[in-house]
Amino acid sequence: MRYTYILLVMVVVGCSPVVYKAKKPQSPPILKELPTEKIPVAKEIENPKGVLTLKEALRLALLQNPRLSVFSLEIRAREARTVQSSLLPNPAISIETENFAGSGNFNGLDAAETTVSLNQKIETAGKREKRIRVAALQSDLAYWEYESVRLDVFADVVAYYTAVLAAQEHVAIQKEVLAITKDFKRKIEQRVKAGRLSMAEAMRADVLMNNARIRLTTLIRELREARYRLASSWNGAKPVFTEARGSLAHTVSLPDKDTLLQLLRNNPRLARWDSELESRRARKGLAEANAFPDPVVSGALRFFNESGDKAFVAGVSFDLPFFNRNQGTIQEARVRVDQAVWQKRSILNQLTARLNSLVIKLKRLKDEKKSVENEIIPKSEATLKIISIGFEQGKFQFLDVMNAQQTLFAARERLLDARLELYRTATRIESLIGKKL
Repeated sequence: MRYTYILLVMVVVGCSPVVYKAKKPQSPPILKELPTEKIPVAKEIENPKGVLTLKEALRLALLQNPRLSVFSLEIRAREARTVQSSLLPNPAISIETENFAGSGNFNGLDAAETTVSLNQKIETAGKREKRIRVAALQSDLAYWEYESVRLDVFADVVAYYTAVLAAQEHVAIQKEVLAITKDFKRKIEQRVKAGRLSMAEAMRADVLMNNARIRLTTLIRELREARYRLASSWNGAKPVFTEARGSLAHTVSLPDKDTLLQLLRNNPRLARWDSELESRRARKGLAEANAFPDPVVSGALRFFNESGDKAFVAGVSFDLPFFNRNQGTIQEARVRVDQAVWQKRSILNQLTARLNSLVIKLKRLKDEKKSVENEIIPKSEATLKIISIGFEQGKFQFLDVMNAQQTLFAARERLLDARLELYRTATRIESLIGKKL
């Protein structure tokens, strides 16, 4: 009876699984003020109306982006796997009858012996605890993956949002170009009627106006596409906001190189490898523990029909590790530990190279923006002013004025593109170091 009691106690303990909740890593500073969706639920998609801000776009994307929902559910799935790994092996019950339906004295059931036994595998070498640790570390790794995807979504939303801002400004600039072209066409037509200019000038003005109108149509279409891309980041079917509000004219200040490299080490894609290394070491420990056989303890009660007596039976059995001592799995686990060390170094090397490339690009874009902003645009504006005055005085041709205007507007668009690329490059650096610039 004592054995049966022990087995029942083990069953009760085994039915009490370890409830594990994954350890959430500290979010990068750039994401701390933004929401986190822990458990995705079916709900109506929030689609913003009216004027949209970058902060609102980020909030919606981090709450409603399908990619984040997938990784959030992955965390729950791995936590459930941890619960499963904490359960003890199920006990087994068996009923065995001997000495019946034979001949002579063993005819029928009079001489039969019936044994009812309960068997339980006993895990040795701390297998259960090590198995739980392996599963728990996998749950922790799921959170690191979740944080990495959050940074990706952050960078994508900023890229989509700034693309909308730039497209809006391009449309505004082109509308200004079209308005000026229309005004010049009207002036040219007046001078043609007065006999001061030839009909060729009027035709040239008409061509320029039509080209400006076609380009405006193209830019409006590109703005529409940019709006749809942005809405897709928060799972919106189509954009219903009226406009995106913001400016691309920002000052970017880079920390020194040592600070950048130190911040880079907090990147989730790199920081996760500490947990990954710990996980692989835990797998190695589990593989080594599995080399030890687990005994199966049995307790049974035997009934003798012939005499009406009964007796207890106890036993233990286990595999003899002559051939399979889990050698291959242990060797693989050791290799995987060494592999993780090199993989972390590889990731660090890749991220460092990417960071250095982005820093060089950022400095080049800052110089380009400064040159366009402080030299090219002021000179283009001065040139246009001189030529416009000269045109009114008859010193310059219509084509000279239009060339000067196109040069100015091209410089303004170049400045806009430089600001956009500068903003995006800074965002990519921020997503690597997890800190605003």
